[in-house]
Amino acid sequence: MKRATGQFAVRGRKPIGDGIVRIGPCMAIPGILRAAGVDPAEVLADVGMSMAVFEDPGNVIPYATLGMLIARSMRVTGLHDMGLRIGREASTSSLGIVGFLLENSPDVGAALNHMVDHLPLHDGGGAVSLRSEGGTTSLNYVADLTGVEAADQIANGAIAIAQNVMRALCGGDFQPTLVTFSHPKPKDVEPYRRTFGAPVKFAAPHNALKFRATWLAHRLPGADESLRRALERQVLESEAQERGSLDHMRRVLRTLLFAGEVTESHLAYLFAMHRRTVHRRLQAEGTTFRKLVDEVRFDVARHLLRTSALSITEIARVLNYADTSAFTRAFRRWSATTPALWRESEKRPAIPIGL
Repeated sequence: MKRATGQFAVRGRKPIGDGIVRIGPCMAIPGILRAAGVDPAEVLADVGMSMAVFEDPGNVIPYATLGMLIARSMRVTGLHDMGLRIGREASTSSLGIVGFLLENSPDVGAALNHMVDHLPLHDGGGAVSLRSEGGTTSLNYVADLTGVEAADQIANGAIAIAQNVMRALCGGDFQPTLVTFSHPKPKDVEPYRRTFGAPVKFAAPHNALKFRATWLAHRLPGADESLRRALERQVLESEAQERGSLDHMRRVLRTLLFAGEVTESHLAYLFAMHRRTVHRRLQAEGTTFRKLVDEVRFDVARHLLRTSALSITEIARVLNYADTSAFTRAFRRWSATTPALWRESEKRPAIPIGL
């Protein structure tokens, strides 16, 4: 791999922009490499990083660099379950202030809503959504920046972290009912079974941890209401520094897209603005709500076409199109080609996941 330039060890707790991720959930990487007989400093140097980035879990790195690091780590160790190994070692506290906010929420439902609302403060490259249907709740994650290496592994780690969060909130009795991944089924599924202890499905529409919806009402007896209010104020103050920016709107729209609630009114509600205010702000940026939604849809569509095994019909459904024809017409408008032809043109050697 060509060595990247620059050293990524950004300190501080400033709000994270689009494509930037907090290193906290990935603190296990050096230990995993050492256990495999590999010098982590050498692997980090190969992707333009320094060991200094792991001195503080609050440091941030480009999301694309995390993908490069995981991909390189897989190549030198031969470990095809790197994402799961990283995620298994991450705790709620690895999410920083957002993790502490979760732990001090009154119940699991409130905690997960906080995670959906505020995780972009620490993860600018993924979207989290929460959906309940027929007595089952699904906590979904997508690594949705186009062209990121090892995006499947990042998603695997995120779902493993989601399970750790649920066990921390619910206690040892928590058990998912189903875990799904959008990537194809790997040759060795045992690491997935060992990690989740539940049925696992591949080539699914979403990366998701599914569980009984009754867990949402589970109370958190150790929650501190005054601390929760203080943490929420701190999170909101941090987010206010970027609230309403075009990049922030794009990240929120990604989340709304996967939650199936992409409307200008809902976006305005989440930003505590009048719909006309959102319209004026977008107009000042030289765009419109419809153009912004199309931009996000196109970005997510390319990501899914490149990295997932989903059919064109399934991708159209994920993107909330009425049918495949509507999605194909939109994609042709964006790219002057069809989704199928674009996918074929983008085929390239992939990072192995044990196929």
